[in-house]
Amino acid sequence: MVIYKEDFIDVVIGDNHWNILQVSNVDEVFDALISSEGEDKDDERIPYWTELWPSAMALSRFIADHPDIVQDKSVIELGSGLGLPSMVAATFTREVLCTDYLQDALTFAEKNALNNGINNIIYQKLDWRNLENYGKYDVVLASDIAYEKRFFEDLPVAFDHLMHKDSTVLLSEPGRALAADFIQGLGSRFHIQTHVLPVEWRGTLFQTSIHVLKKSI
Repeated sequence: MVIYKEDFIDVVIGDNHWNILQVSNVDEVFDALISSEGEDKDDERIPYWTELWPSAMALSRFIADHPDIVQDKSVIELGSGLGLPSMVAATFTREVLCTDYLQDALTFAEKNALNNGINNIIYQKLDWRNLENYGKYDVVLASDIAYEKRFFEDLPVAFDHLMHKDSTVLLSEPGRALAADFIQGLGSRFHIQTHVLPVEWRGTLFQTSIHVLKKSI
């Protein structure tokens, strides 16, 4: 059994401070997973969600800077991790559906929302390879979810399934070489506008990209 040690970090997005609960013993959590047997290891459920990553901060900043994109819209976040983009979006719309593949991530995301006075988020465990019970959303949020090649075929299909003709996908990515071909390939299915937002994280400046996807008609 993995024991999570917790601490808070202060994250500034626009004029707002967000108190984010994350895992402080990340190395121990990863070691426990590597030495374990069972579903999590077999399905490669690596606990990347335990930390707040630069792409989540960049996506949250972009939402705060362009609130009209989510204002009064139906919003779903894929691979939410600690849930910061969902929380920022929730300040501009009636309700946000926050989803992740791992229940522990959703537990932390919900704690974070409640700690910050956000109570209009619904949390659901979701595998984006199986979306038959999900309809269309005005906005799909996706922060740094294109980090392994095994996702590259399923993600465009998931985006397409969740979008109606006027939907928007906000996909943030920290500039991984691995994802370059994936982003380029999305151009065959979607119109893409890219905005670069620098984010400093652990003393390193990331030129994080926000890709705004619209359906090609």
